[in-house]
Amino acid sequence: MIPIFDAREISRQYRNEWVVLDRALNVRDHGPILEELKERYGPKHTYYFVPASTFTDGHS
Repeated sequence: MIPIFDAREISRQYRNEWVVLDRALNVRDHGPILEELKERYGPKHTYYFVPASTFTDGHS
C-alpha cells in the first residue's frame, strides 16, 4: 500500500525549505540547507530529501 500524505499542507508549512521524509512519507525534519540535512540523515537510503516547493501547483 502506498502511503498518502497532504502535499499541500507540507508546502504551506515549509516554504523555501527542504523536507526530509521517511519511507512512510512522514516529515522527519526540515531546513533551508540540503547539505546539513544530508549530513544528519545520509547516506541512509531510508529518507527522501525534497524541496517543499515541489508540492505546490503554482498558486499561492
